[in-house]
Amino acid sequence: SLGSSIDKKLPTGATIGLSADILDRSKTNSSFRTLNPEFNSGLRLQILQPLLKNAGFRYNLSGLRIAELGIASSNLELRGQVLNLLRETEIAYWSVVAAEAERAITERSIELSRHLVEEAEGRREANLVTPTDVLEAKSSLAQREELLLSTQANVETARDLLFQTIGILREVDPMKYDFETLPPRVHLECDPSASFENAEKNAPVLEIAATQTLTQQENLARQENQLKPQLD
Repeated sequence: SLGSSIDKKLPTGATIGLSADILDRSKTNSSFRTLNPEFNSGLRLQILQPLLKNAGFRYNLSGLRIAELGIASSNLELRGQVLNLLRETEIAYWSVVAAEAERAITERSIELSRHLVEEAEGRREANLVTPTDVLEAKSSLAQREELLLSTQANVETARDLLFQTIGILREVDPMKYDFETLPPRVHLECDPSASFENAEKNAPVLEIAATQTLTQQENLARQENQLKPQLD
């Protein structure tokens, strides 16, 4: 015999089967048959619908929904990583700006200390101050010069952290980077409700938790369905 069949599963859990016997050859010794052998063909449709276990749209489409939730969760995780990178980059950038501002302040204080030393030495020559006053001025200058070394190290550390955050190798890329000055001090009024709403809207971790909850609910529904008896 020659035949073919096709099966299709529906979202309700039902299975539809269609089979066809295109060429069915049979042979007999009966004298009442005019054709021997004879050939027959037939078409058969079968529908099997579970009524309890494995039944229903929710169970049979849960795999698709779980996959969609998994994709949504992955996209949210990617968005969270991007937002974290932006936040870390912004923090690192303004850390560099703050470190360079501190260095500039220290450099200006050194210039002032040098003028004070020159002034103290001139007054000493005129016997207007004691040698102790001159030593104090020089000691203050030495402290500020030592502080300059520390602030310079802070600038280098902040720059290294920024370049590491954005993926730039300083030893490979010799380009110079200019940074803005610190913005003026601004008084910002905080609205707790608006801040919470904004944080909720821009915090993918909350949406990730929601998708994980939905995934667990789908898994629970699947397990509950499997506890039902088999009835077709």
